[in-house]
Amino acid sequence: PLFRKESLFQFSVEMVLSPYIDKMTVLGKSFDIPGNISIPEQKETYVFPITLSKPTYRLGFYEPGPQTLVTLNGTFPIRPVFDGLQEGLGFAGVLNHFDMRAISFQNLTVSQNQQVQNIQVNQFALRVTEVQAPRFDDQREALFLLGLGVLGQAFYPTDVKRFDSLARGSLKTFGNGSHILVVKRFIDDMEHGLAQERLSARLVQKTMLADLGLLPLLGNPVVQAGGLHILMRKAPVSSGLVEFASVYRLNLVRPIKQKDRRRVTFEEKQALWEVYLPGWVEEVQLPRWPGSPTLPAGSKRWSLSLFAADKALDLDEDPFIAIARGEATHVTHANVNF
Repeated sequence: PLFRKESLFQFSVEMVLSPYIDKMTVLGKSFDIPGNISIPEQKETYVFPITLSKPTYRLGFYEPGPQTLVTLNGTFPIRPVFDGLQEGLGFAGVLNHFDMRAISFQNLTVSQNQQVQNIQVNQFALRVTEVQAPRFDDQREALFLLGLGVLGQAFYPTDVKRFDSLARGSLKTFGNGSHILVVKRFIDDMEHGLAQERLSARLVQKTMLADLGLLPLLGNPVVQAGGLHILMRKAPVSSGLVEFASVYRLNLVRPIKQKDRRRVTFEEKQALWEVYLPGWVEEVQLPRWPGSPTLPAGSKRWSLSLFAADKALDLDEDPFIAIARGEATHVTHANVNF
């Protein structure tokens, strides 16, 4: 998939794994495999000689029209990956075992459900970039580093790995304009999916990896007055960064279950309010409109994002324009359902 810069600041590993789930059976055990992972037929040894085969590849697009398909080719060791899947880690928990080797690009026009064959998987070799993770002392936190290439105004993933505090390791990247996205999340939040999502993210160019420090994670926002009032528990310390924007969003949310051969759960959001504010603002009070003093019924979610930059900005500029222009280098984000 291709990402806009702002969407990267709400990154989760699931963004690079298809929500479509396929099944693969190994030694009588069934494993859930993301639809956008294809495993060509091959013979391996996992306790006993086995044959692996998942040739299908499924990926959904939100809208028809011209699309760019980015394909990564790599290898993984059988035993630790399938042992981890048996333990319930999911693919997000075994990604560190994957060694990405090559990347390919294919342009296509999506008009309806279709089959795409003969996808090239080794067009360009990926490069190794050595990185050191920033320090974090809270054992409740997890850190992910995502390798990113640039295509026009969009980004595409080249690798993703989980890192321990101050750990040294490598990511695969491609192209001179490569970036690294650093994302810190609470481990417990990862169990709750979209309903609870607190993260801190920073985007840096591959040539500027000396400092990967992040903004602190936020506590869960507090919702009052039936959802008309939201405030953060405590504003973080930005350590000299330019605190240039706060964005509060209120959405109606509901799950969507789509059925084909398998059941897939998506989420539909209907925007109710979107508030852009200069600087870091700790609370928002919505107006009470005549004849409509309350919010509509249904499950709702408040999201709060604080944007910062590592360079001087015009603080009198509309924060919406500054965000759209890509000025943010750091974001800390939290949401709460009610």
